[in-house]
Parts: sequence; C-alpha cells; structure tokens
Amino acid sequence: YNISATKNENNTVSVAAMSTFGNIREDKNDYSPTGKTINDVSREDNYIEWNINVEQSGIYALTIYYSNNEEIGEHSYNVQHVERYATIEINGDGNIYYFRNTFSWDTFKTKVIYVQLNEGDNVIKAYNDASYIWNGNIPYMPRIVLLEYCLYTI
Repeated sequence: YNISATKNENNTVSVAAMSTFGNIREDKNDYSPTGKTINDVSREDNYIEWNINVEQSGIYALTIYYSNNEEIGEHSYNVQHVERYATIEINGDGNIYYFRNTFSWDTFKTKVIYVQLNEGDNVIKAYNDASYIWNGNIPYMPRIVLLEYCLYTI
C-alpha cells in the first residue's frame, strides 16, 4: 500500500451506518475501534450492505477492520490459517476474499481490497457464500467493525 498514491483522506463507514439483513448480531466489544462488531454473517440471505456515494469513478482502496478467531481445521500450529472468508460484491459483481486469523475475538486487523467504484451511488454487499465448508460447520464471515475507503491512483 503506497500512502502517497492516495488522493483523498479516508472516508469511514461505522457499524451504525451498515445495513444488516437476516439473522445477524451486533455485539458490544470494548476492544473494537467502534465498541461494536457485526457477527453471524453467513450464507447469502444473511448479509451486510454499505451504500457509498463517491464524486469520481476510479479504483478505491477499501479497508475492512475485522476479527477472526475461528479454528475449525486441525492446524493450531499454523499462524496463516484463514477459516473465515467473505464474498464482497460491488454493484452486483462479487469476489471471494480471505481473512487471516487474529487469534482472539478482541484483536483486530485490516484487510485492504482494491475495487472499481462508479461516480455516484455504489452498493457494497458482504456475506459468506458457503462455497467452502470445513468439518460440516456453517461458514461465517469474520466479525466486521468498520469500513474505510479512499480513491487510489497508481
């Protein structure tokens, strides 16, 4: 990430500004940067949605703050494991992104993805599409705290 390549300051979308659909919980967490997390985001009918309005079309850096303490597999020695993942759709076009383990629900990391946003309104939808199921467990997204975005130029 080249900070000098960003043209604008970050814009922040907090938990309070996210729309949730389905059986999703909003939990208090004193260690979270916002004091809350969004939990239990699974399958396509349980999802988070953000509406973002930008002044200029272009590539944007989306920074997702999350926690992930899932350990479904048999690899407790592996610091790189990524049991939780998410499908993130930008205006209906989606990709799967993997989130590293934070080894505590009270520890938070960031995941930066680069996406094309259009001038005006953009809809970002996030869920776990259950395309990978480990040991028969329902897969969930990591716990989400907030989203930041800014225009990125190379």
